[in-house]
Amino acid sequence: MVKNDWKHLKLKEIASIKTGPFGSLLHHSDYKDSGTPIITVEHLSEQGITYQNLPFVSDEDKERLSSYLLQEGDIVFSRVGSVDRSSIISKHENNWLFSGRLLRVRPNKSNVYYPFLNYFFHQEYFKHRIRSLAVGGTMPSLNTQILQNVYVSLPPLKEQQKIAEILSTWDEAIAVTNSLIKAKQKLKRGLMQKLLEGKLRLDIFKSEKWDLIKLGEIADIRRGASPRPIKDSKYFAKTGRGWIRISDVTASKTYLKKTTQYLSELGESKSVKVNPNDLIMSICATIGVPRIVGIKACIHDGFVVIRPRNNNINKLFIYHFIDYISEKLAGKGQPGTQKNLNTTIVSKIKIPNILLDEQTYISNLLSTCDQEIYKLQEKIDHLQKQKRGLMQKLLTGEWRVKDD
Repeated sequence: MVKNDWKHLKLKEIASIKTGPFGSLLHHSDYKDSGTPIITVEHLSEQGITYQNLPFVSDEDKERLSSYLLQEGDIVFSRVGSVDRSSIISKHENNWLFSGRLLRVRPNKSNVYYPFLNYFFHQEYFKHRIRSLAVGGTMPSLNTQILQNVYVSLPPLKEQQKIAEILSTWDEAIAVTNSLIKAKQKLKRGLMQKLLEGKLRLDIFKSEKWDLIKLGEIADIRRGASPRPIKDSKYFAKTGRGWIRISDVTASKTYLKKTTQYLSELGESKSVKVNPNDLIMSICATIGVPRIVGIKACIHDGFVVIRPRNNNINKLFIYHFIDYISEKLAGKGQPGTQKNLNTTIVSKIKIPNILLDEQTYISNLLSTCDQEIYKLQEKIDHLQKQKRGLMQKLLTGEWRVKDD
């Protein structure tokens, strides 16, 4: 075979496209707590539709909007905002509805294998193309005309099926690994509850008292600071102490080992320095995320640094305890435009007051759980990288597969 047996067609030649109901057809006020689910932009993912916080419409509205019902093989696109987001509809979402912020693509199944088309939409080249065609500034948008005239490359139907079959093998491996991660996270959560609430103790520790102590009684807590104005280039440099931002924290694991920005000496002088093995915690917007610093860096006022006053405190133990209560801490945020904690609230956090040996035992056990989860996450990253490479080769015709 040679690549000239591929067809390059406009999407409107192989699929029908329809905008979801909006305006007078469907309002947010029509949403119910039960009935027929309606998919919105928030429910789109490359792995398919997510089911968290689905809204519903009544049976009467479903009947009224029957022309907007979905069927297996449809692909729904975000019409506004993240216009390169799309998801395929499985048999589980048959006869669901889609919102006015979405576009429905219904492939002609006689010459298009819809799982192939779904993979084609998820390749980076196509996503970039969609983003470049979107209209509008701060809020890019698509419409049926734009999507109808986008070109799609199609190999023969049997080759479409074979390509989709190959790529689905990677998706299945990713899904299995994700399930393992969720199972291990659930196991770890249960273990944290038992270990950090004193419900499960080794025999050698059972005779020792278990009580609580305020964090401020055993550690010095200092809030970070920011040079002002924060966008002034004189405070930044290409090297130096790292400038820790919440994006660096969420991109790291237990230990924060890199940042995307660095401070100049002037910037350092107007911030708060942290050093390797310091424990920090986010206290603004994304609240209660702890990390142990692995580099010389500085923190802004969205973080605190927690420094135990003696050697009877295991920093890794405090890390795991804060991680355990992070959701509770987020609920303690002060009201305003943006939730945040302060040093007073952090100082009043009560942690188990137990022997260093028991702290170390608990820390090591939970860290072992983390390492298992991290390895699985690395496996997913590797599988996704492999899949992207395969998509690049298979969906452009650079690599061909046999019809048989």
